[in-house]
Amino acid sequence: MLESPSSALETPGLASNSASPERRRSPWPRFLLGRILGGVGAVFGACTLVFIMIAATGNPIRLLLAGAASDEEIARLTAEHGYDRPVLVQYLVFLRDVATGSFPPSLRMGVNPFGPVLTALGNTLALTILAIIIGALAGLVIGYLTVVLRNRFVVNALLTGIFALQAIPSFFLGIVLVLLFGLILPIFPTSGSGTPLHLVLPALTLAAVVAPGIARVFRTSLLETLGQDHVLAARAKGTPAAPFLRRHVIANALAPVISLLGVQSGSLLAGAILVESVFAWPGLGALTVDAVTNQDYSVVIAAVVVIATTFVTTTVLADIVVAILNPQFRVER
Repeated sequence: MLESPSSALETPGLASNSASPERRRSPWPRFLLGRILGGVGAVFGACTLVFIMIAATGNPIRLLLAGAASDEEIARLTAEHGYDRPVLVQYLVFLRDVATGSFPPSLRMGVNPFGPVLTALGNTLALTILAIIIGALAGLVIGYLTVVLRNRFVVNALLTGIFALQAIPSFFLGIVLVLLFGLILPIFPTSGSGTPLHLVLPALTLAAVVAPGIARVFRTSLLETLGQDHVLAARAKGTPAAPFLRRHVIANALAPVISLLGVQSGSLLAGAILVESVFAWPGLGALTVDAVTNQDYSVVIAAVVVIATTFVTTTVLADIVVAILNPQFRVER
């Protein structure tokens, strides 16, 4: 018996083709929401940890004015700053202050601590940005040379150099630079601020923290990219090496470098504390050390909030740039 034309047309292939295509949706909303919520959680955790550490030390007013003020004066200042309240109430007030930026006045300076902190942050950002530029350029050049050079002696020397540099603590390197350029070769100023030359030595010290990691990651990423099938096929067809390397290999190898730079940018804010102390650079690190020494906890809390927020912001921005550079991330089913 012959089948009807309508039944003959009902084949699996045609049935699947008649189905509505699955809609594509952008991964960006979920990606951005996840990064933002993770960043807010990180800042909240850092601030909570600082509050716990400060609360564990006791009444900062009594610690600061012990032996220098009467018990009545200490009690008045304690009530004025809210340190006589239950710890839970202090914590809720602390969270409100973090969200609004209205911290109690600095015990030493008598002003809102965000003013001095933001001023010092500007100096730290100038130092950090210059260090990142120097360290990133040096790391990219070293990583590239270790891949393309054929002289194994030079390659091994470069690799040994970056591994040795990574093992040197930044404060120790800073002290060596101070001794070298302060006593032996007095070319650059070794402390203070005021001229662009004052940035040279602290920026070189922090750049030494950035360069080894960038060189290792870029080298590894280049080698992995060079081993991919499409690169091997292009090289087998005789594609000119230099243009292909610039347009395809290096561009694809930069994504993990950008991600690492985002993490290092935030980490340098913490690493700058010791370096700024060595070179007497008036940045956020020096201000934080001075506030801890003088038990000025309002300044300490404001500095931690700014450092944590800056770290999270740079990390999220780096993740966004990496996602933009990754073509596989642009759409998902």
